[in-house]
Amino acid sequence: MNPATWLDALPSPLAYALVSLVLAAEGVSLAGMFVPGTATVLALGHLTASGAVPPACAVLCAALAALCADSLGFAAGRRAARTGNGVPGRMARAVHRLPGVLSRTPSASVVPAARWFTGPRTLVPRLVGLGPTSYPHFVRWAAPGAVAWSAGLVLAGRWIGTATTAIGTGLSHLVSW
Repeated sequence: MNPATWLDALPSPLAYALVSLVLAAEGVSLAGMFVPGTATVLALGHLTASGAVPPACAVLCAALAALCADSLGFAAGRRAARTGNGVPGRMARAVHRLPGVLSRTPSASVVPAARWFTGPRTLVPRLVGLGPTSYPHFVRWAAPGAVAWSAGLVLAGRWIGTATTAIGTGLSHLVSW
């Protein structure tokens, strides 16, 4: 079965659940750096091009799941700063031994930019959680970043889905399979 056909056949609630699980998995552990979050949101955008999912619902679902992932990462960093256990705890101890500016944890203002890159999307919320930033201050930066990232990728996926459909239709008129 063609992957695009399989994707188009997904019921909307199942598509939302899959996207939410994949994006939340990015924030749960450091292994989240290897979760295909960007590709998942692009696939959701493809579903909007085929009409299977409304675009506004796709953006809302992806943004909420991305904010959940960032919050989970922030909570993991906060927990590690409190207990000093695990990899984030060792990172916190190592960061405090660095000189000057390097010893500071990143500010929450870095979170929206980090959302666009695979590794930093998982690490930066944890690092911000290690520092003195409060959760409300963190969310004030993370929420707009999650919405912009989700909207951009859903629209890009929609454009890719529309373009591939148009190209496929044009080719089928030119070439008889």
